[in-house]
Amino acid sequence: MLVICDGDLPGLVAAFSAREAYVAWVHADRAREQNRPPGPIIWHPTPPGHTEGFSPRTEHARRATSSAAMARAASLRFECPGPGSPVCPEVAHGSVSTHDDPAGLAWPHDGPAATCLLASACSAAVSMGRDGIVWPVQFESNGTPDIAPVSRAIDRALLVTRLWALDAWTHGRPGVHIETPYADLRDAQLAELALDLGVPVELCWWADAHEGGVGWAQRERWTRVLERAGWRPGTTADGVGSA
Repeated sequence: MLVICDGDLPGLVAAFSAREAYVAWVHADRAREQNRPPGPIIWHPTPPGHTEGFSPRTEHARRATSSAAMARAASLRFECPGPGSPVCPEVAHGSVSTHDDPAGLAWPHDGPAATCLLASACSAAVSMGRDGIVWPVQFESNGTPDIAPVSRAIDRALLVTRLWALDAWTHGRPGVHIETPYADLRDAQLAELALDLGVPVELCWWADAHEGGVGWAQRERWTRVLERAGWRPGTTADGVGSA
């Protein structure tokens, strides 16, 4: 499984969910417990031309999806059976051929850039031997989600999947497919998932944003719904102290 993750809350929820599913899968078979097959890949695409620190969002997303951060997060809740340390997904970085926002402050959830993002993810998945791709696209909603962008996201994932299937004779992976498990979720539902999975909110790219600065709107959006669900600053999403 390859999980697209930009360091925002939906992406980290997807990463933790993939790890939890992997741990359960390993637990179910003694041979897998001993051999520890490759786990999920957390894939953070970087727009072309970006350098470290050029985009605040890119910089924070790399921090949130770094191997060290994911290992620290993994140690909070999950132990993998068999030899080795707590399971930590592999982290990979790629590039996207086009992007709607030159500053890198927006993430492509809709439009042509989203199509390019998914095509790049398919290419990365094929090159790394994965068939399943999780696109944790989710649209801000405190009520009934807007059906139009949700439908476009689901259709886009299906159509890009079909396009890659056309070339299976060249890459040898006819089963490549894109899932959109959170496309129709409200913010409150996503926050509840974060609580259930114990996602360390301080790993989100916007976690240390200052008022009026980059990421402040996202921080306000998510901390509001997380607090309503029972989260308090200074803890992981499941209430464990993060100090």
